[in-house]
Amino acid sequence: MKLLVFLILIFSCSNKPETKGKDDVVLIFISEEDKEILEPFILDLFDKAYLTPQEEKEFKVKFKKPLLFNKFLKHPNILCISLKNPIDSTGDVLSMHLVKEQEKKPIIIFNDPYARNQTLAVINEFDSISAIKSLFDYKDWIVNEFRETWEKRILADIVEANRNEKIEDKINDYFDLDIIIPKDYEVIKSNRENNFFWIGDDYPYKWVILYMDKNDAFVSPKLALDNIVNKLAVNDIKINVTQEGRRFKVFVFKEEKMKSISGLYEHPEKLVGGPFQAFFREIGDSTFVMFSMVNNPGKEKLFYLKQFEVIFKYINKSY
Repeated sequence: MKLLVFLILIFSCSNKPETKGKDDVVLIFISEEDKEILEPFILDLFDKAYLTPQEEKEFKVKFKKPLLFNKFLKHPNILCISLKNPIDSTGDVLSMHLVKEQEKKPIIIFNDPYARNQTLAVINEFDSISAIKSLFDYKDWIVNEFRETWEKRILADIVEANRNEKIEDKINDYFDLDIIIPKDYEVIKSNRENNFFWIGDDYPYKWVILYMDKNDAFVSPKLALDNIVNKLAVNDIKINVTQEGRRFKVFVFKEEKMKSISGLYEHPEKLVGGPFQAFFREIGDSTFVMFSMVNNPGKEKLFYLKQFEVIFKYINKSY
């Protein structure tokens, strides 16, 4: 069976309530009969994880009975799955309720159906074979829909009630860039002659370092990290970056090419460490660098890494 994909965008959602629930949890509404067949493939759908240094899943999965759907209408991330064969009386009824007769396609994604910045995906397949194929073939598309909506919630939280305009103005004065900064950050060190701006927040510990350098200092991931470590050392921040969990990524956001490197750092003097992210954007013959670190021993850190990425993506961007 050829898979048909149908995307529904629901506009005029300004009067809808905020989502209610954890941003990194996807609720899976599925019957016991269908769950018994599809559970391992659903878990594989959301298998992406980061070392922080403990492994953190990007999305956590919780299975719910379809009859409980109305109790979680405002949850940020919802996935409903139903198989026509085997027949059941719960998941099939929910699927029929969510999808109109003329809109019955194997995969449908609703944006903001019951709350602002919410994603609801519905998979309605004939049997387990076609459902497994859909989960495999459209994994990236499905997960990216949840990921992009999460980023929208992070952005809205900062822009609407949680921004530090004083620091934003200082950064604009230094680099002529418009950037959003959460309100709890403070300036730790700034040096215009050294082209260096360092801000942080102490609960949990989060540091963000901003600077610019010539493009040829960043032509490879190794050169880029060497440049960052040396820049930090000159400004009295001595860290080591490890090979463990390192990722290099080139991506496009709003038609602009950007690069990032993520991994783990160690502070040998203070005996602390955690995840880092470095972002790079070419501006003429220079590259703007945003280097961020988190230290939150034994606790989750992925949200802050997501927040750093959103901040960088929306530099000089409308929102």
